[in-house]
Amino acid sequence: MEPLLVVVLMSSVKIRVEQLRTAWALIKQRPLFGWGLNSFVIKRQDISNEKGEHVHCEPVEVMVELGVVGLALWLLIIAGIVLHGLSNPMMPMLIAMLVICLFYFPLRRPHTGLMFWIILGLLAR
Repeated sequence: MEPLLVVVLMSSVKIRVEQLRTAWALIKQRPLFGWGLNSFVIKRQDISNEKGEHVHCEPVEVMVELGVVGLALWLLIIAGIVLHGLSNPMMPMLIAMLVICLFYFPLRRPHTGLMFWIILGLLAR
């Protein structure tokens, strides 16, 4: 019998891998401009018959929704502000949120998304 923690972790990994596979299938269908905002949750149900949840990787979900063009613009905006505000004491908070974006979808949550864009705006000043 496996410990409960191992079972839970493997279940989480399995779900995330399946979400990434579904996202990649959607990206291949519309690579340039994507499917539109909030489309992954809906399209996931069409492909895998599972109730939608966001991809646990913000850049991948941006690419599903906005395609390569949208992802490039999204990354350019963030990179420009990061380079502009490197000496700002708020930069570690932004970097931490960007790392979290690789493993979760904080920008889809109102409280963390708002905090992210406020920090980004303050760094752009």
